[in-house]
Amino acid sequence: MVGDPVSFEGVITLAARSAIIRELLGHPETTLSEVLVLLDGKFGKVIGEIRIGELLEGRAGSAPNSEYDRKIVEVVREAPSKPVSPAYVRERVCGPRWKRQSAIVRLVESGQIIRTGVTSGTRYWPGKQSE
Repeated sequence: MVGDPVSFEGVITLAARSAIIRELLGHPETTLSEVLVLLDGKFGKVIGEIRIGELLEGRAGSAPNSEYDRKIVEVVREAPSKPVSPAYVRERVCGPRWKRQSAIVRLVESGQIIRTGVTSGTRYWPGKQSE
């Protein structure tokens, strides 16, 4: 990897958030009372920050995420200079911060982009070509 080490705490939090959303979507019989009990657990803060819109978007299927992810990869790959900052991506790909962060986690996990640095030093590099 190029540059500073990745902030694993932030990546882990975003990965946990994605995993919790997938788990909730996989069990639509779960009640809000059951989710409320989970707020006292290890991932309570992460669960408490999940928005209903994220669950509704996830329920709609993976096509929107695929298209959104593709846009981010395209912005990073086609940038005139590399690496690119999160601000560069934000200015070119619309959408809420949580959606962009979730997409970045998916893309880093799949190797389509490479994340280096932390906080204001975070930069994105093109990764392997998607298949």
